Amino acid sequence: AVLKACHRLGAPVVARGAGTGLSGGAMPHGTGLTLALAKFNRILQVDPLARTARVQCGVRNLAISEAAASHGLYYAP
Repeated sequence: AVLKACHRLGAPVVARGAGTGLSGGAMPHGTGLTLALAKFNRILQVDPLARTARVQCGVRNLAISEAAASHGLYYAP
């Protein structure tokens, strides 16, 4: 509903997962908004053979690192 309203109004939307925001990568346009998605914070799958992880957009780097470590891997963002 939020995205439909923004589209109808021509308001730009910046999606933001989780993090400190220090890099400024999730700064919205002056007439837009930031859509916070930090509650989408589940690790869906870690595949140690393929060395991949499927995660939701709010998963923090530390959580991925910890999940990878249990497989003897290291996640370097």
